[in-house]
Amino acid sequence: MFNFFNKSSHEIVALNIDSQNLTCSWFKKHKNNNLINLVGYKRYAFENLEVCDLNVYNQLKLNYLLQSFFNEYNLKNPYVYLSLSGHQILEKIVILDHIPQSSDEFNLEKNENISWSCYQIEDKEKFFFYIAGMQHALVFQYKIFAFNTQLNLSKLTTETASLMSLSNYISKLKLVNEDVYSCKQNITNIIKSCNINDYLYTKLDINLEQEKFFILKNLGLFLLSK
Repeated sequence: MFNFFNKSSHEIVALNIDSQNLTCSWFKKHKNNNLINLVGYKRYAFENLEVCDLNVYNQLKLNYLLQSFFNEYNLKNPYVYLSLSGHQILEKIVILDHIPQSSDEFNLEKNENISWSCYQIEDKEKFFFYIAGMQHALVFQYKIFAFNTQLNLSKLTTETASLMSLSNYISKLKLVNEDVYSCKQNITNIIKSCNINDYLYTKLDINLEQEKFFILKNLGLFLLSK
């Protein structure tokens, strides 16, 4: 969505921040098959309002958690993809029967304080677009956090974009309306019914079934690098 750098030769770490957790995942393409290797994983619960309403209130603690993950897996300055989940993000799905000639066809809110971005959902019959808007101040806050902590932030997007990317990977998403909530619920149901071992390989000693939603959500984010 919001791309700052893109160097695919580096290791890529996928992060998700929601109201309760920081979820960190390090993925690699498996050498011997089509599966993706989950090399590193950790989910940290926020305990002292490190992040609230997507605003970072404790940069030191958030950076400490990130550096703990990087150090555990000996990651040196990896490229970081970050997705956010919260009511502060404006979201909509637009279905068209043609390729739009300008963003005016998306009927976006006219607000100079919002940064809009677009993710096209694959479909052979119509043109589906997921549109997300973030306040400039929110985007700038994470860019400042990345600058202050020397975090190599390469992509900033939304949890919904990650989920849609995942759905296109494991089971083509069929959109029947323009309701974002219904779309996310459909993808969540797909995740619940899928076998994570069909898509991931890992030697990590973690409860894959318990962490499945968080892992696959970050897998969708990682797949946005392709």
